[in-house]
Amino acid sequence: AKEYAENHSTDAKIMYRYTAKDVFFVSEAASEVVIEVLRDGKPLGTEAGSDITRTPDGKTILHIKEARLYTIIKGQPETTNILELIIKQPGLKAFTFTFG
Repeated sequence: AKEYAENHSTDAKIMYRYTAKDVFFVSEAASEVVIEVLRDGKPLGTEAGSDITRTPDGKTILHIKEARLYTIIKGQPETTNILELIIKQPGLKAFTFTFG
């Protein structure tokens, strides 16, 4: 059995309600996949993890390629939020979210 979920279309979404200070994502892709990351419908602010980059127009982006743990959110107050990942290309293998 597969141990991951894989999207086969562009602009696929993962939405996840969580209560934690830190959010990590274990993932990989055969060729680089770009993901737009939103928290409660908005780009990340100071809580953006070390694997998040910001585009000139203010979007918060995660680039996935090698199999590893990616840091999405780090050091925010422990509140309940909705994480939204908009996966721009097919082929993302999503294994698990972990929390701190």
